Amino acid sequence: MTSRPEMQVRPKMITRKKTIMKKESQRLKLIRQVKRTIVQQKIKFQLKQIKRKAIRMVKEKKVVKKQVPRNIPVPIGELSLRNLGAYESCGCFKRDCQCTGQAGCGCCFPVCDCAPSMISPTEFEEVITEEDCEVPREYIETITIEIPTLVPVETVIEEPESYFDDVMIEVPYVIDFEEEIMTPVLVENMIEIEVPVEETIEVMIDVPVIIEVLKERKVPVTLTVPVEVDVPVEVDQEITE
Repeated sequence: MTSRPEMQVRPKMITRKKTIMKKESQRLKLIRQVKRTIVQQKIKFQLKQIKRKAIRMVKEKKVVKKQVPRNIPVPIGELSLRNLGAYESCGCFKRDCQCTGQAGCGCCFPVCDCAPSMISPTEFEEVITEEDCEVPREYIETITIEIPTLVPVETVIEEPESYFDDVMIEVPYVIDFEEEIMTPVLVENMIEIEVPVEETIEVMIDVPVIIEVLKERKVPVTLTVPVEVDVPVEVDQEITE
């Protein structure tokens, strides 16, 4: 028998600490948003009509005096030099008219519009013509403009307000508690083991030895022995048929 240490796992109670949360009522100061109506001055644009002077371009007729060469009847001496075929459709023109455009003559220019005429190189006349032109003119126009004005407007705003209230909060506490754990331990156990020991004993064993022995055996030898043997010989025989 001998003693031998052996490991074993055994339960063991230990004391440990842990944190737990407990609910408690506590009075706290809190902040909340409260709506309140206030009057603010804000800018508002209002439409307003006003009159003002403006200038615009207006089309007008303008009388213009000009000096232009006078258009006179063609002298009789030059009528033969002109192609009078273009005036054949003129009913009031007369080739042999002698007045050459004097007052009261109805057969030549200018009383007869279709009669031959020419521009005088020496005579001028004043003519009055009307021309279209644009001139600036003042007028009163009405326009609409936006005028900023201050108007009172009610606005709802939110303001912070403090108040006290009882609330439930969780407070941490440290407590002791026992816990069972498995702990390894060394235990001395008595066990029986086999131990080799030396001892002397007598035993019978076969030991090989060399010895001389006589052994009889048969050995072949050569001997001469007379024997009889049949030897074939040739014999003459006579056969009668």
